[in-house]
Parts: sequence; C-alpha cells; structure tokens
Amino acid sequence: MSSRGIQNERGIALPFVLAVTVLAFLLTTAALAGYSHSLQGAQMEQKRVRAQYAAESGIARMQQKVCDDPAWNQSLSTPMNGMKTETRIEGTGGDRVRIHSVAKGEGVRQTIRVEVDRKSCQVVRWEP
Repeated sequence: MSSRGIQNERGIALPFVLAVTVLAFLLTTAALAGYSHSLQGAQMEQKRVRAQYAAESGIARMQQKVCDDPAWNQSLSTPMNGMKTETRIEGTGGDRVRIHSVAKGEGVRQTIRVEVDRKSCQVVRWEP
C-alpha cells in the first residue's frame, strides 16, 4: 500500500514547479508594471516642473520689457527648457499690466498670469 501511494505522488512535482513558476512570473510582471507606471509619473512631473519654470521665465522677460519700455506691447516667443513659451500682455489698467505666459511641449502645458505694477515693476498678483 505504501508503494502504491508513492507511485501516485510521483507526477506531482512537475505541476507544482509549473505553478510556482507561473506565480513568480505574474508577481514579477506586476512589480515591473508598477515600477514603469511610477517612472512615467515621475517623468511627467519633471516635464510639468520644467514647463512651470519656462512659463515663469517668460513672465520675467516680459516684466523686464514692460519696465524698460512702458509702451511695450509685443508678444514674446521663447524656447526654454525644451518648451516653447508664448508670453503676451493681456491688458493694461491704470498703473498695472496683466501678463499671460504659456509654456508647452512634451505633452505638458503650464499657464501663468500676473499683474505687474508699472511704477515699482513688482508683481502684485500671481495666478498659476
């Protein structure tokens, strides 16, 4: 009876090893997919930050132009940090100038609006 029980168990090793291998493969695949998703998120965040900096740089350039020449009313187009930045004056009201800057590229877009005091050349209002 004992030899018969051993004969019935001889074929169990292969299915067991296959099951463990499939389970290990599935766990590895899930871990790699999670890592890939996390990496993509980090790369997108890095691009968004670069776009933010580019838009801020566009604001700073326009702020300088407006302060150097109060009659300045042209748009600026500048490549910065691998992004294309478009900055324009949206309006002027009294002693304030409203500036709008958009940086876009690599699947991201960042917009900033500010109001600059003409006399002090300081940003008095910031809208992300």
